[in-house]
Amino acid sequence: MYILLTHDVDLAVAWAKHLVIMDNGAVRLTGSSEEVYSNTEAVRSLNLNIPFVVETYAPEEK
Repeated sequence: MYILLTHDVDLAVAWAKHLVIMDNGAVRLTGSSEEVYSNTEAVRSLNLNIPFVVETYAPEEK
């Protein structure tokens, strides 16, 4: 098992099996890349970018 700390969302989504998104020392989101980044509203509320691969290949929101 490895722990990777990064602000690079594209790197995180490419390499991590499980993500923990923290804000001011508190856990805000946790789960697989698919689980975390499928909740685009929560991700954007934390002022995070949506990874390129998610923006490119995710179904359009209606």
